[in-house]
Amino acid sequence: MKKSLIVLTALLSLFAGVAIASANSGSAIIPHYVASRSVDQKNMLYTWFFVSNITDQDINVEVTFYRNDGSIVHDTDNDPKGGTLRAYSVSNYKQHLSDASLSFTIGPNSSGQFEIVSYEHWEYSKMGGYGIIKWEQNSKAVQGLVAHAIEFYERDKIKSQISVHINNGLPF
Repeated sequence: MKKSLIVLTALLSLFAGVAIASANSGSAIIPHYVASRSVDQKNMLYTWFFVSNITDQDINVEVTFYRNDGSIVHDTDNDPKGGTLRAYSVSNYKQHLSDASLSFTIGPNSSGQFEIVSYEHWEYSKMGGYGIIKWEQNSKAVQGLVAHAIEFYERDKIKSQISVHINNGLPF
């Protein structure tokens, strides 16, 4: 009986150590985004996202944008500064994902940006939707990111910006 208790204690300690060393993660909903541009490039509507890594290690981020019809937004040029999806101040940028729109890595205690700009006509079903930001990291971090978005609108030289809070502005 005593040997069984010692073995059980050793196994539980081993599993606890594995759990601590495993990857942690989090996610937050992007409640709304818009992305459209007129053919003449005079009328624009797009959303910028600012994401900050609040830990002392790299964080892997995956973003999935859903259109109003439920389909996932994909971009095929795989250029972080071109196409419909763009990213700045990030590394390991990828767009050719089957179940997400883009992924990237943000360095420790630093920030990155990404945006969605559409070259579609002003069709409501193609202009916007919602999204999900997910992160993963091999650490003990419970929270890893804070995020904020700005929706930008310009029409006939009139410009406006709208603030979009992600996770009520709280870390996730």
